[in-house]
Amino acid sequence: PTAVHWHGIELDAYYDGVPGFSGIGRRTTPMIAPGDSFEVRFTPPRAGTFIYHTHADEVRQQTAGLAGALIVREPGTVRDPATDVPIVLSSPLVFALNRRVMLFNARREPAPLAMTVGRTVRLRLIEMSVPRAAVTLRLLGRTAAGADSVLAWRVVAKDGADLPAAMARTPRPAVQFLAIGETADVAVTPDAPGELRLEAVFGLGPTGRPAGPVTRAGIWPIRVAPAAAP
Repeated sequence: PTAVHWHGIELDAYYDGVPGFSGIGRRTTPMIAPGDSFEVRFTPPRAGTFIYHTHADEVRQQTAGLAGALIVREPGTVRDPATDVPIVLSSPLVFALNRRVMLFNARREPAPLAMTVGRTVRLRLIEMSVPRAAVTLRLLGRTAAGADSVLAWRVVAKDGADLPAAMARTPRPAVQFLAIGETADVAVTPDAPGELRLEAVFGLGPTGRPAGPVTRAGIWPIRVAPAAAP
């Protein structure tokens, strides 16, 4: 049996996907039996980055893959997958054997993400890892001396809501702390070609400083190409 919750979406309680709890009075959300179905109806109230995930036997079912991005667009808009990239952070199925591994879109070693100088890419960061309650993401490059350097990005939305324009326009260090069930949309505009990496780290607090043993749990490499000739 399973159930699917639409995390962050405002909708009628009966369709919210928490069996035996969501609903009104005695009319509560049922479990979905094997081979059966449950039809959910709702109209998203706003565009944003949301999540779907199981709300039954979460540890086993979420690590088996029942969690993902739920992207709501404004009417009439078309998503460009080259500049609008959902990134779902999750746990491997064998998390009990290795709690130090983070998957990016279900991959332990994802193919490099392609970017271009001067072209803004929206990364929709979604934290759905099970064994660890929180993770810190940071975007790193290298200095001329070969040392790691934290780059800058703009946080444009948080938990399905756009931030005020003044906040969304302000670059900040590319470090984002996310607890399970949180999302953050960041805008990255590379200013030079080269190799970058998005790194998932356990043990860093909201400020990016160590809050315990620090473990690098995963890397998504990024290749930035030169801007196209006019």
